[in-house]
Amino acid sequence: MLELLKRNYDILGTVSTGAVLWVLHAPWPLWVAWGGVIAFIAQDRIRASRHA
Repeated sequence: MLELLKRNYDILGTVSTGAVLWVLHAPWPLWVAWGGVIAFIAQDRIRASRHA
């Protein structure tokens, strides 16, 4: 379980941030920025998997 968390810390942090935004009823600009972070993480993982 610990190894899984080490490999996916970026996803865990992103999900946690989304939960906080949801609880605080964050305004839409913060959701847009959060979506940008998700897009960057996904793009980075795709690029890394192609070069592995």
